[in-house]
Amino acid sequence: SRTASFEIPAEIQVTPITAIDIEGLQPASGDGTAESPYLVGTAAQFIAISNDLDAHYQLTDDIDFQGSHINPIGGENDFSGVLDGNGHTVYNFTVNAVNSYGYAGLFAGNIGTIKNLQIGNADSDTAVVIDSEQNKSIGAVVGLNGGTIKNVHIKNVEIHARKDGVEKSDVSLKAGGICGENRGEIAQCSVIDSIVFAEGHATNK
Repeated sequence: SRTASFEIPAEIQVTPITAIDIEGLQPASGDGTAESPYLVGTAAQFIAISNDLDAHYQLTDDIDFQGSHINPIGGENDFSGVLDGNGHTVYNFTVNAVNSYGYAGLFAGNIGTIKNLQIGNADSDTAVVIDSEQNKSIGAVVGLNGGTIKNVHIKNVEIHARKDGVEKSDVSLKAGGICGENRGEIAQCSVIDSIVFAEGHATNK
């Protein structure tokens, strides 16, 4: 796994939720253990998962990100905890991963467990977009999966993967509905009404 340290910069604040500084923010209740997971019910709390990547989390409600632009959860570090979506949906956001960490999705990398979650919904006006440039593995849930993704459903998601201006030896680009690259377990998942677009252009070197 990637072990470089990652601190959430001020710029990662979701918009229009700009009044919330997510640095150090934790969900309102729970202690992050399997017995008492952090309860997540807002967009800011969801993004703040980046502050504690090896904890246990459980969604308490559907989360509308209100058109926010966010970075992949975890950045250069893998998610190694447990996220139980509890049957809820996260939607209406764009993941901006331009010249990012090599892996892009709602999460950058996963070596933990992500389950019981829906990403995106049926309303075309609240689509989820994963917009990636210069990354090598891109998916709706995660760029690189080395853990478990179970009972996660993708609906009305657009994945735009581009890699331009690189040498031929580095033009490898992997994109998929659930993840771009899988080295773990994926079970009971689906991708519906979604688009995966991948394009790469190499230099002559």
